[in-house]
Amino acid sequence: NLGGLTGGDGKCQAQADAAGLDGTWKAWLSTSSVNAVDRIYPAGTENTIYKRLDSKLVAKNKADLIDGSIGNPINLDENSSTIQYENVWTGTGSDGEAKNYHCVSWTSSIGSSSSGAGAVGLANAINKEWTYFSSGVYCNNYFRLYCFEQ
Repeated sequence: NLGGLTGGDGKCQAQADAAGLDGTWKAWLSTSSVNAVDRIYPAGTENTIYKRLDSKLVAKNKADLIDGSIGNPINLDENSSTIQYENVWTGTGSDGEAKNYHCVSWTSSIGSSSSGAGAVGLANAINKEWTYFSSGVYCNNYFRLYCFEQ
């Protein structure tokens, strides 16, 4: 139970603030009515370049971010420490759009039913699995979030 999209964004912002990072941060999360790709850098910012905190290129623009592969894995935390082979809550397919698994719009912590399940990406992936590795993962798990500076 992240507290919905607002709660997920709040977690990203709190971690960024604690690490001394400037800017506004949002979580890469989708719900039944909101696509992650539409939440970060809204319309009119399609040419934004996506980089990790170490300045390594992730994607040249929004289309490149959701074309099925990225330039480097998004596997650095807010302190630039490398993380490996960890699931990341997304609820989002490789096209940046919502999947049916989103822990009841990120408000559920149920661990035993499909209504309490989410989709995850894989932090070390550079193919479409960066955002959609598995679905049906119980919402009572503690996983990371991808956070994008706005």
